[in-house]
Amino acid sequence: MNAKSLNQSALKNLAALKNQVKPLKIKDTLTLGLVGGLMGTAAMEASNAILWQRGKSELMFGHMAGSIVMNPLRTKRTPNFILGEIMNLATGGALGILILNVLRKTGKDHYLTKGAFVGILTWESLYNLGQRTGVLRARAHQTQTHYAALVNNLLFGIVTAQTIVSLADPSIFPQSQATAQVRPAQAKPAAAAARPEPAWVPQPQIHPDQVKRVQH
Repeated sequence: MNAKSLNQSALKNLAALKNQVKPLKIKDTLTLGLVGGLMGTAAMEASNAILWQRGKSELMFGHMAGSIVMNPLRTKRTPNFILGEIMNLATGGALGILILNVLRKTGKDHYLTKGAFVGILTWESLYNLGQRTGVLRARAHQTQTHYAALVNNLLFGIVTAQTIVSLADPSIFPQSQATAQVRPAQAKPAAAAARPEPAWVPQPQIHPDQVKRVQH
């Protein structure tokens, strides 16, 4: 066999392998929400780390989450910081389940907008109210830290929603209302066309002589 035939055989094998490999789809709603929330949290953590290294944020989420159960100064130690990161990942997974339920209730139309909105609510409830009520004892003092937290939570909501929609099995989301409204409208002409036409009934023919007799 020459090189050309070997290349063609390899391409055929790759094409056959590509057809056999199916994209990953998750049917279990709990698993799907957790995976989506963890992916969103990972993106949020990466953004937070970049902003923190560039001096745009005073705190990392490991510091804030760890301050719930320990003194904020102790979160600077690596074991305590890792504990805070685990708590933050658990919170992100739970919020992923929440975003999944929102998408299932409202449909996956404009899912990025819905995910971003949930991210803003997360920033408002967990970050802002958490500091005001004293649940988060690690507090930020600079305005740029608050903006950085807003950007991070927006990214969390968007990535979580995108992951959920990309990995969801088609059975997860109900049929959208727009599709449900279009189908009956399209079915009406077909039903009308399927109706049998009334049978033709021959009309009696009147002879001209009969018409003259009636006139007279």
